[in-house]
Amino acid sequence: MSEERFDRIEERLDRLESGQADLRTGMADLRTDVADLRTDVVDLRRHMLVLHEQVIDTIKAIPDPVPQLERMMDTKIAGLREEIGRRLDPLEHIVRTHFDRGPQAGRLPEVS
Repeated sequence: MSEERFDRIEERLDRLESGQADLRTGMADLRTDVADLRTDVVDLRRHMLVLHEQVIDTIKAIPDPVPQLERMMDTKIAGLREEIGRRLDPLEHIVRTHFDRGPQAGRLPEVS
């Protein structure tokens, strides 16, 4: 074989060795990155558990709205009953008075 051919083969081998060294360095970097990611995931999990507990405590601290809503509804319903009563009571009185006198007693009073 010629000297030139040996030089080319040697050059190729040098490039292969250099590429292999670069691959080893890259693999070492990847291993470091994966180890860092694992640490980050562990930290994230711990943080998420803390947040989860805080959310549960916050939810537990929220008062039950049902009793307050029931009181509000009872108040509103009582107000409506009173208002309806104020309107119906005079009408019921007129009707009772009319029928107590009998149907021949006259007409219902006119409302002005």
